[in-house]
Amino acid sequence: MTDTPQAIKKTCCKRVFHGRSFTGHPCGKPAKIEHDGKTYCGIHDPVRLKERNDAKVASERAHWARQREQNERAMVIVTENERRLALFDEMLETLKLASSIIGHPDDAVSQSIVELIAKAEGKS
Repeated sequence: MTDTPQAIKKTCCKRVFHGRSFTGHPCGKPAKIEHDGKTYCGIHDPVRLKERNDAKVASERAHWARQREQNERAMVIVTENERRLALFDEMLETLKLASSIIGHPDDAVSQSIVELIAKAEGKS
């Protein structure tokens, strides 16, 4: 019988932590990649981890940029609605004044003004 040395399988050098383990243990998966003299499995490959992390960060930044843009558009609408609401009372008084100046109930314009005033006051 001849003793032949068995090839030592290289395993991932990354330490993993499960449960209450404070020290962790080596990953133990077969090594696929070597960086700076250290071996890593496909899961713990630092280049791949950085690529995945960069993609996730880019996705989150794009999401928050869309969210910020949507919020800004909503703020413009709210501001415009507040501006219109601030003018409402003044416009209603102007319509009432115009109605009293025109004073012809048979006129179509006068009828429209009276209907608008009624709608604005919630009477129709």
